[in-house]
Parts: sequence; C-alpha cells; structure tokens
Amino acid sequence: MTDWLPHDLLLKLDRCMMAHAVEGRTPFLDPGVAKAAIRLPDAMKLRNGLGQWILRKWLEKHLPVARPFAPKHGFTVPVGQWIKGQGSRLGPLVAAQPGWPRSPIRPRSGCCTHTSTAGGTGPRAGSCCSTRCGIGGTFLGCRPLGTCSRR
Repeated sequence: MTDWLPHDLLLKLDRCMMAHAVEGRTPFLDPGVAKAAIRLPDAMKLRNGLGQWILRKWLEKHLPVARPFAPKHGFTVPVGQWIKGQGSRLGPLVAAQPGWPRSPIRPRSGCCTHTSTAGGTGPRAGSCCSTRCGIGGTFLGCRPLGTCSRR
C-alpha cells in the first residue's frame, strides 16, 4: 500500500487528470478521513460481502441514480483491436527499442514466413511477415502457417 498507491495508482490518476486539464481529488486519502474510517465498526464498512457499506447507504439515500448497490461492470481494454492491422508500422518500432535482439528475428514455428507487408483486403490480409511473428505474435498480425492470402 505504501508503494503501490503513491507510485502507481496516484501517479496514473495525476497523469490522466493532467492530460485532460481536469482537477482531481482523493478525499478518502486525507489523514483525518482515514483515521475516522479506521475507527468505524466493521459492520459499517463491510456487509454482505460489499465494502464501503456506509458510503453505499449514504449514496442510496442522497444520490440513488448512482446505483451504489449495482454489480460492478468491468471493462476490457481492446489493445488487440487497437493495434490490429498496424503490424507493419509497429513491428519495426518495437524491434528498434533497446533490449530487443540485434540479430534478425526468426518466426515462431507454425507462423507464415511470407515477407510481404499489409495488402489485399481486410485488416489482416497479406499482413504476415517473419519480423512480426517474432516480435508480437498474433497481436501484430502473425498468421498461422498456410493461411497467408498472398502466398
């Protein structure tokens, strides 16, 4: 907690806020609020497997539209979709970073070794090449052996 919060979570919060010119507050990290919360009985903090019970009850009364007892809705960051079809541009950038081997990168077994860059139709048509197979696998457009549309 003493390392993760200030050096990871709060740093990310600060960067996101600065990137969008928004002022952010973390009122529950105030030492006085934290001391008061620690003194509360456990039944006010946790009930029926739900944390932050007292806050949820307050929200239920004063801001019901917040739906404080609704189940959490997670989300998946679609990194694969973001970089899909960008292999010909991203592969060389990744390969140029310090720490990547300087020798030619060989494709993994089972990857198409056709060396053409993206072409054809669709986001992955003809986008296989040995460099991308070796660097990022499926994220950067590697196709299974024999499925290259440009062979």
